[in-house]
Amino acid sequence: MKWLIGLGITALWLVSIVYVYGTGALVGKFMPQMAEWPMSQSAKVLNFFMGDFQPCGGAPALECGYRKTGDRVAVDCGDYEGPGTAVLLTFGQSNSANAGRDRYFPLGDVANFNIHDGRCYKAEDPLLGPDGAGGSVWGVLADKLIARGDYDKVMVIPFGIGGSALAQWQEGAYLHPILRHAAQAVREAGVTPTHVLWHQGESDAGSGTSEADYTAMFSSLLGKLREYGIEAPVYPAVATHCEMPYFERDPAYEGGQRTVRAAQAKLPQLEGVRAGPDTDAIQGLDFRHDNCHFNSKGMQAHSELWYQALVGPAS
Repeated sequence: MKWLIGLGITALWLVSIVYVYGTGALVGKFMPQMAEWPMSQSAKVLNFFMGDFQPCGGAPALECGYRKTGDRVAVDCGDYEGPGTAVLLTFGQSNSANAGRDRYFPLGDVANFNIHDGRCYKAEDPLLGPDGAGGSVWGVLADKLIARGDYDKVMVIPFGIGGSALAQWQEGAYLHPILRHAAQAVREAGVTPTHVLWHQGESDAGSGTSEADYTAMFSSLLGKLREYGIEAPVYPAVATHCEMPYFERDPAYEGGQRTVRAAQAKLPQLEGVRAGPDTDAIQGLDFRHDNCHFNSKGMQAHSELWYQALVGPAS
């Protein structure tokens, strides 16, 4: 009996550690050689074995992302168009995907366009499209846009991939087929994005991408968006903060933060690009449970910065 009690206490301790720090932080600390393996990010391992999502890395790009629709409520995509509706096309890396510690269920009229089947569903975390099986900022943002009277309805079209570098989204690179497929899917469904929200940069900061290279790659990505028929203004966030152990060990990280932030701050000089939020301002374990990915408090702060970028300060 004593050994069962001891086993139970040990199990609770392990669960609490994972809950507080996230699997990604633990892998980064104790197995740094695996830290960039996509399944190492918070909340993914358990959900992978439960069959809820396909991780990237070994899979073809178009097989990446959360796609479990069996328990979702289908809605008519055509109900989310025209005046009074915001259509947010969102991508980037983990903080644009389902990497939040806490899941969110929107209260307002929020739809999730699923790029995997071209259909729309009532939005709930984890969102259909991006990888990961945790929470996302986009439902929180959508509720604020509706509750504050800026829009009546919101559709989100998410397909971010955790750990992705900007180079991986370039034409001919591993993740570019996702972008091309997403643009084709929304076009065939008759959906017109009103905003493009880009949240990425942590991986490029970690690898020390130069200001010139980041700017050139983003310009190329912008060109492909326009070529694929996505004409909405693009809002790139200033985002480099991810102080999980595998970045802290990399001497290039601090320099990479400076160069990537400098590039991101100047992106609104490009035609059709507007200033996104500086989410590096949100730091600390009160907001980022593993010093990288957001908890519920962090996602409220994250969504508020997005709201201010899109609409302005809340009145």
